[in-house]
Amino acid sequence: FIINMKGLIIINLILFTVICMFFYCSNKFNKKNNEIVLYKSLNMKEIDKMDFNYFKDNHGDREVYVTFSKSNSIDTNTIFEKVKLSHYLNKMIKDIRWYFKTEDCYDFLNIIGIKKEIMDTFNKYINKDEVMYKEKNIALYDCSFFMGGKGSTTGWHCDMDDLAFLYVAEGKKRIRIVSNEYDENMYERKIFTAGAKWGEIDFKNIDYEKFPKFKDAKVNTYILEKGDCILIPKRWWHCVENLEDTIGFTYKAYRWDYYYYHVPFELLRRYWYMLKGYAIADQYQCLNYN
Repeated sequence: FIINMKGLIIINLILFTVICMFFYCSNKFNKKNNEIVLYKSLNMKEIDKMDFNYFKDNHGDREVYVTFSKSNSIDTNTIFEKVKLSHYLNKMIKDIRWYFKTEDCYDFLNIIGIKKEIMDTFNKYINKDEVMYKEKNIALYDCSFFMGGKGSTTGWHCDMDDLAFLYVAEGKKRIRIVSNEYDENMYERKIFTAGAKWGEIDFKNIDYEKFPKFKDAKVNTYILEKGDCILIPKRWWHCVENLEDTIGFTYKAYRWDYYYYHVPFELLRRYWYMLKGYAIADQYQCLNYN
């Protein structure tokens, strides 16, 4: 019995040490890129050619999924409408509630065969900051696409992505960014969405009586015009509003360290949210986009 007790104590000490080391290294990694980087007039001409006319002329007959997106809605737990891209561009884009967003499992850019070209272009222009971005340290690249009319929005949320660069190919965006040190001020919704957390606050109609802590959050506001790009630090809160009809791309680069510390964290986060009785939003991941 004494030997078993000693063995149990040793095992617990080892587990405790491993867990502590994991959270220490994870916290150290998360602090590696905790600054906003603005690239004014990056002007990636290879991507800028992919304007509204390009998509209408080359892919107008293709059916796409359009997201019902308000300034306080959750993109992964909402309504989706399947329409032809030309219909969206000719009619639906005028309704600010409908936003054509494609990322994660809905890989529109790959479907139409231009994703690799876009990622190669980003890599060509972005790979200049050797402190945070070294090509040999990148395990995986990805890219998202956003097409919306003037006034369309994406509400407050924070992504679990590693290095995420938002680029405006046409139009103009206003982006507001809040450091994750203000997590308690952002009023996270009681719902699990893979790879992101969403806030309750409607940034266009803020109810300070309902969300008083938001007053203390430091909000960084940027206007991104055609050719501008911005690095959004991982797990920082942000919301976006299109000030004109706009096309944007988000380039995502995942360092090897990200997988060591992100995957276990996401699994634990999902399990923890389930224990707390939060809703689990898998609707977006389960849609058939083919």
